[in-house]
This record gives sequence, structure tokens and C-alpha cells, in this order.
Amino acid sequence: MTARRRRLARWRIALLAGGALLCGIAYGLPCLFPAGEAVRAKVARLEVECDRLDLIVGQTRGDAVAFEWTPSAVAALPASLGPGWHWAEAPPTEATPGLLACSRTRLDEWPAIVAAVEKLQNHPGMVIDTAEIAAGGLNRQRRFEKIIIGVRIRTGGLPFQ
Repeated sequence: MTARRRRLARWRIALLAGGALLCGIAYGLPCLFPAGEAVRAKVARLEVECDRLDLIVGQTRGDAVAFEWTPSAVAALPASLGPGWHWAEAPPTEATPGLLACSRTRLDEWPAIVAAVEKLQNHPGMVIDTAEIAAGGLNRQRRFEKIIIGVRIRTGGLPFQ
């Protein structure tokens, strides 16, 4: 008894080839023609517009969205976060960011450090840019080596860009 070989009909072969071609086109076109700078610029403009509208909506509702930073308020900020906080460099201005450092080194002080960072985050007119926290040591001798928080402030009514 001889085994009968099945032959694919031509229309099935054409259908298979057409499907493979469509898959190749659907995958290849975005790779060959990625979204350009114009799309990224439009997205950036839309994000700025969204921030501006959020600011307007917050002002009409009466939310505190802007805070007038004075040099004395900037100088008093580390003391309001709790003991051990200080400016690592010069205090920030509207044009330059600032770095807050904490001299607390014990790991059991972690909840107070988190509370201070949350207070910074919720403060109107302030954005946290960076957070660098490093710990060293073994077992019970483990301590924080570095706690630095990068912040930016705004003094006017415009959102950050």
C-alpha cells in the first residue's frame, strides 16, 4: 500500500503567502519608518498644555498650586523636615536645583526619612528630581552612607517643563 501524498491547492499556497506578506509588512513598516521628532515635539507640547490646564483648574478650585519661595523659606526648609537635614550645596533657586542631605545614619530612622521625602513631595511649588540613598555595612553595623534628595522649586504660577 502506497501512501498518498497530499498536495496543497494553489489557492491555499497563495493564502499562506499573502498572510506571511501582510505580517512582514505590519512588522517591518514601523521599524523602517519610526515616529520622528515632530511627533515627540507634539507630545511635549501636549504635556506642557496639560500641566498648564491642571494649574488653571487647580486655581479655579482654590487649590494651593503655587507657592512663593523667599530666601528665608528656602533656608528654613531643611529644619521643617526634621533633625539632620541640611543643604548639601547652595540652596536652590528657580533656575538651579538644590540637594538636600540627611545626616541620620541608623536604619531604624528610615520611617522618618520617608516621611520627610513625602512632605517634600506634597509641598506646593516643589518637585523631587533625584533621590540617592546608599547603605553599607553588615548585619547590625549596617548604616546609611548617603542620603541625598535633589529638589527644584518654582516661584511663579507656571508649571515645570
